[in-house]
Amino acid sequence: MLVPLGVPEELAVAAARRLGAGAAERLREDPWLLLALPEIKPEQADYVARRLLGDRARPGDPRRGRALVGHLLARAARDGHTAVPTRRIGSALSGLGLADPTAALEAALNDGLVNAYDSAPGDDGEPESLLATAALGDAEDALAAGLARLVGTAELPGDPEAANAALDGLDGPVREVVLAVLAKAVAIAGHDSEDGLAAVVSALAAILDEQGLEIVLTAPTAPAARRLGALTGLPAVPLHELLEPQGAGGPYARGEDWPVEADLIVVGAAELLDVRSAVALVAACADGARLLLAGDPAALPSAGPGRVFADAAICLPYAHLPDAAGAPAAASRPEPLRRLVAGVRDGALPSAEDPERSVVVVQVRDAAEAAHRTVQLVTDSIPRALGIPAGEVQVVTPVHRGAAGTAALNEALKARLNPGPGAYGGFDPGDRVVVTTDRSRYGLPSGDLGEVVRAGTDGLTVRFPGADGSPVDLSLPVAGLDELRHGWATTVHRAHGGRWPAAVAVLPGDVAGALSRPLVYTAFNHGERHLSVVHGAGATLAQAVRSVPAPPRRTRLTELLQAEFPEPTQDDE
Repeated sequence: MLVPLGVPEELAVAAARRLGAGAAERLREDPWLLLALPEIKPEQADYVARRLLGDRARPGDPRRGRALVGHLLARAARDGHTAVPTRRIGSALSGLGLADPTAALEAALNDGLVNAYDSAPGDDGEPESLLATAALGDAEDALAAGLARLVGTAELPGDPEAANAALDGLDGPVREVVLAVLAKAVAIAGHDSEDGLAAVVSALAAILDEQGLEIVLTAPTAPAARRLGALTGLPAVPLHELLEPQGAGGPYARGEDWPVEADLIVVGAAELLDVRSAVALVAACADGARLLLAGDPAALPSAGPGRVFADAAICLPYAHLPDAAGAPAAASRPEPLRRLVAGVRDGALPSAEDPERSVVVVQVRDAAEAAHRTVQLVTDSIPRALGIPAGEVQVVTPVHRGAAGTAALNEALKARLNPGPGAYGGFDPGDRVVVTTDRSRYGLPSGDLGEVVRAGTDGLTVRFPGADGSPVDLSLPVAGLDELRHGWATTVHRAHGGRWPAAVAVLPGDVAGALSRPLVYTAFNHGERHLSVVHGAGATLAQAVRSVPAPPRRTRLTELLQAEFPEPTQDDE
């Protein structure tokens, strides 16, 4: 139905999947339902509406107004916001040709898909009206209530004397975090390197083991969970696996009625938690369970909406675990690479000169040259000069599109590393792939990289590294190939939480305006033994590191937590 109207086939398939049974009939009745797809722009939906409805397709159509409200809020969510000022949505609606934005807002509210809230009074003493999708608004409400439930139902450990004895051997921030977990039930730990976190987990595990209590370690992505397990020496599972998903978009099996069997859940790389995953996690914590969110506050925030880690750190017990240059995790990196990453974290771009070539900087004129040099580094320079095979090199870039985006880089890298026709849904045996969904319909590990080991008309078999590093083969039918992309190059966000022997960070000049300190820091943090920086940003790179923070996100969680915990949980700094 849509393809003859000029809609690309992949978007038509996505629309049918999103709208479900009867999609064609639903679109004939309301063509603006297409705006539920993030790839669809208002002018495209308007074009389809004119083709289907003729003269009845008018700018002020109530169906169009409702859909545009949802579209604008969904677009804001993709930028990380969980709520948007009502006046901003109204202004955007006016710009899209709605003569009566208020009517569109009221219609969206009456449909129950959008919630309205009053924020805390601002500088002028007046509260600001906010809008949120019902799903995100309800999730933030439930998250705040769930954290309050954990704090309210916690009891001190069964043997306080044994716990105090264990605390006596701890110093500084490590002791502070352990004490907060034991006394306050929910605590937040920020860290520079991960060695302080390893000490915290070791102490907590010993205390709980002494009392016959259970500790569970998890992280939002499979690579981050593997790293947490390697760091602590304890089993760690990806969050989606811990919660036991029941299909893409469906509820998790673990929740209020069947919580995770754990007295303490430690979440590593917690800066990756968006509001949806956080509320699912907290719902799966039993009454009386303790929760430690540990993350790197300097890194990029979650790819999904919300700023859970940062908001929680404002309102709940927080301690920062400082870097320790001689500690194991820090010592595993060459000093020039460690110094570069630490410098960027602190807002400086130190010299990357290194005779041993643990850090190499390649300046380029444009995105096309960036792509050429990246392929050269992965396929020749790094393996030849450093002995790190191409299979252990990961390319990261901020964007999907453009000559130095993931799509173009993967095409070029495939042509050199595993040439083939892509006869099986675009893939061939030997291709590196990345899981692009957080809620796989087929049990694929969120965010993980694997290799296609078999391909046929019935689908693919992909080999992933298991939690203990041993290979795990998972089968994926043809219908599930949309959950994979080629993975030699991924976005910085997609790679977040993973480390590789060598990484190539690609920062072409055409994304210079999008650079920020957290993005550069996260991009540089993926290499364990070597980092190549391919950039055409010129002086903008140093300027971004020095003075450009992550784009702000509007959320309600801080206000909600302050209402739940009116008394300060930590001294003002």
